[in-house]
Amino acid sequence: MSFPYRHKGLQRIIRNTFGVSLFYYGIDFSLDTTLSHTLLDNVLVSFGSLSYFYQQAKAKKYSEVISMIKDSETFEYLKVDSNSNPLDVSKGVLEAIDIKDKLEMGPITNWYKNPEDQNRVKSILQSGNLLSDMTVTFLKKNGDEIHTNVLLGFVDDMGHANIFVKDITKTVKEQEELSKRLDYDSQTNLLTRNAFLNRVSSRLKENPGGYLLFIDFDDFKSINEKYGHGGGDFALVSMAEKLQEPLLSIPGSHLGRYGGDEFIAYVPLDSYDDIDGILSYMTTPLPFNYDSLGERNITTSIGVRKYTSLKSLEENIDDANKILFKIKRDTKNGYLFYENFFDS
Repeated sequence: MSFPYRHKGLQRIIRNTFGVSLFYYGIDFSLDTTLSHTLLDNVLVSFGSLSYFYQQAKAKKYSEVISMIKDSETFEYLKVDSNSNPLDVSKGVLEAIDIKDKLEMGPITNWYKNPEDQNRVKSILQSGNLLSDMTVTFLKKNGDEIHTNVLLGFVDDMGHANIFVKDITKTVKEQEELSKRLDYDSQTNLLTRNAFLNRVSSRLKENPGGYLLFIDFDDFKSINEKYGHGGGDFALVSMAEKLQEPLLSIPGSHLGRYGGDEFIAYVPLDSYDDIDGILSYMTTPLPFNYDSLGERNITTSIGVRKYTSLKSLEENIDDANKILFKIKRDTKNGYLFYENFFDS
C-alpha cells in the first residue's frame, strides 16, 4: 500500500529509512511528560532518520507533529477507546481492511486473525507498557491476511489505545514463497531431506516415538532405460503420490525425498498392526505406463526402524537404511523391521 507525499522532506526521510510504504494505526503525541521521552526514544530507535519529528515532539510541539504526519498522507492511523471501538480512522486503514466507513468497522478485536495476538496486545497495553517489534496479523473483510510489524503501541493519557505498525504483507509472502522453495522438492513436491529432518526433529522433541521408513524405488534404472528420463520423472512423481496417500490421514506424519529415487517417511504410530497396514499398501505394485511404451508394475522396498531415543534421528534413519539393504539384496518389493534382525 502506498501513499502520496506532499512534504519533500518527509519523502526523503521515509525513502532513505525504509524504501517502502508504511501504514499507521494511530499515533497521538498528547502524552504526559513521564511517557513522552520514553515513547519518543522508541520512535527514534525504530525510525532513525525521523529525528525532526523527535525534536519537535521533545519540544512539546505535539499538535504540529501530528498535523504534519496527517498532512503528509504517509502514515495511516487508528485510535480506539477502552472497548476497542475506533475513534479516529484514516481512509487508508479502511481501504486496507476493505470497508467504507468506520461505523461498519466495529471493535478492532474483530479484525485480529489470531486470538493470541489480541491477548498479547491487550495485556501489554493494559500493563502500561509500550508495544514494540511485534508481528500481528489482521484479516481483511474478504478474509485476506494483512501482516504487520507493530513498531509502537501505547495508551495515551485519555485512555485511548494507539498502535503504530508497518505493513509487511509483501515481505511475509515473499519469505513464505522462499521457504516453500527451500523446503519442498520441485519435482515431487515432497519435503527436501533437510526440511524433513528439521520437522521430524521438532516433532520428536515433543512426542518421541513412531516409525522411520527408508524407501527405495526398485529397479529405477530400468525405468529410465525403457521410458527415458521423462518416463523416469513421471514414475517418481507417481510413486511419491502413492506413498503420500496413507499418510494424509495421520497427523504429524512426514514424507520426504531423500535423494534420487530414495524417499523417507516418519509415521507417529506405536501399533505394529497399524504400521503394517501402511507398509503393505506402500509396497503394493503400482501399474505404470508412459507414452504408450508398454505397461509394467513399479514397486518399492522399505526398511523400517521403530524410533528409539537412545539414538539420534540420523542414527535411527541409518538403521532403517541398513535393513533396507538386506531386503534389496534378498527379495525386493517388501519391507523388513530393523528390530527383527539387530535388536534381538
